[in-house]
Amino acid sequence: MGDCTIEPLPNVLIFDDICDISLLDKAYTYAKQRGTASYDFYHKDNSSPDKDPCFQSMKDLVYDVWVNKINFLLPKSYSGWEIWHNRMDAGDDLPYHIDVDEKADKMSTPYLSCVIYLGSNKSIKGGSLNLNATSAEHSIKPEKTPLIVPFRYNRVIIFKACVHWVSPVRELPSSDDPRVSLSCPLWEEAIEPIAKHGEHHTEVSWLPKKT
Repeated sequence: MGDCTIEPLPNVLIFDDICDISLLDKAYTYAKQRGTASYDFYHKDNSSPDKDPCFQSMKDLVYDVWVNKINFLLPKSYSGWEIWHNRMDAGDDLPYHIDVDEKADKMSTPYLSCVIYLGSNKSIKGGSLNLNATSAEHSIKPEKTPLIVPFRYNRVIIFKACVHWVSPVRELPSSDDPRVSLSCPLWEEAIEPIAKHGEHHTEVSWLPKKT
């Protein structure tokens, strides 16, 4: 298994080079073609092949990472994973947000959040993940000095619920090498994702507006 780096901040784990390359590259190929998309909840007990090859490639990768590689992080009881991938081209960023159950009437967060850097496997500039890893768990405003996790092919980041965002992608090797990440938070109770193909997560009534 690849290196595990425990950052000098609580609640964050970074694993490099633990993904099966064939699964990783297959997921990247599908995701970069589709763009940003969200899917049905992936129940851990559902082993039936999905008709959508893109969704199936995400499920295969998520299972391999969580069940085969980092299963020591799994709680005794859990339902499965929310799955969505995000394509970012040069100039794109991702505003700050928290992974939540968007249909709940109060804040409900996953047991653990997870981001997998799918690709490109070439060097890019910018596009780092920023985490409010030191402040109160659900502090809404971004920190001035967040934990910054640079983009790296085949990197897995595990973190407890906190505000996070992606800095602008400044430069890509080519237009055919976008930055693509897979978000797969682990949930103890199943949720119904509200975002679908081609949509970003929506705002919810209880979340303070960005200022």
